[in-house]
Amino acid sequence: MNQIQQIAAYLPYMTCPGNHEWMYNFSNYVNRFSMPSNDGSGIVGGDNNHFYSINIGPVHLIAFSSEFYYFIQYGFLQMKRQYDWLVEDLRVQFTYYYFLYYFKPFILINLY
Repeated sequence: MNQIQQIAAYLPYMTCPGNHEWMYNFSNYVNRFSMPSNDGSGIVGGDNNHFYSINIGPVHLIAFSSEFYYFIQYGFLQMKRQYDWLVEDLRVQFTYYYFLYYFKPFILINLY
């Protein structure tokens, strides 16, 4: 974080959790970053920052936690909540462009 502090202090940026955050049950990620709320309350950091969406002009950006599918020791409820949220988010949003971003690819193929 110290390496990006000079830029991050002045420019907004959006994050999604990655594999390095699992060490302390994602608590460092949850407490360090404040992403938009998903529950309509306007409270920053809704859903513990693990998934959210925003609109910028005609673009709908969706941050998705791929880590739920790799660290199943935290349970399956978070996967269901994220899935249900995503279905509803896509149902109510109409825009020309949708971008889904997440940290880890779901399919890994070794071509060598």
